[in-house]
Amino acid sequence: ILPFRALTIEDGLSQGMVSSIIQDRAGFMWFATKDGLNRYDGYSFRVFRHDPEDSTTVRDNFIQVIHEDRAGLLWVGTNSGLDVLDPATEVFHHFPCGDGALGQAAGNSGLRSRKDGTECATNVIAEDLAGNLWVSSGQGLYRIDPDRSGSSPAGPGARVDLVGVCPGVKMQWIVVDRTGLLRGAWTMNGE
Repeated sequence: ILPFRALTIEDGLSQGMVSSIIQDRAGFMWFATKDGLNRYDGYSFRVFRHDPEDSTTVRDNFIQVIHEDRAGLLWVGTNSGLDVLDPATEVFHHFPCGDGALGQAAGNSGLRSRKDGTECATNVIAEDLAGNLWVSSGQGLYRIDPDRSGSSPAGPGARVDLVGVCPGVKMQWIVVDRTGLLRGAWTMNGE
């Protein structure tokens, strides 16, 4: 039996409902909550929240998923879009979203617009063996080849491809196996 200690709001966690947990290469624990992105150093929490006056903060406090890529950047899926955090600078870069903006920014067809406002909600992120990110957002599955040459992976060199549009489908998880095969599970109409 492994010993463990539960971390709660009494310890500084911003909110009790945690949707994603990772440990990064520096040893920090990251927690996705409905009230911000929480970083735990073993002693205390640092909470990253949206500040409407500061464009370098996370775009939304409702964090659904976190993924650390091979470059050490944190991909943060929120209820209103996808962000990338450089842990060294603590600056969030936002992928444009809504009404095709994501694709327009990268020169491709973008997110399909939905009237319920969920076209940008990002709930699944995985990375394949080639370094592409696979993101489930709103109505579709996207493959993102980040711009590794600029100051932001969401920059002008990023390539975003809409792989599939599946109205009513919600990805539950995606994983890339040892052979590079992308696998996943989904539900129809939220069931």
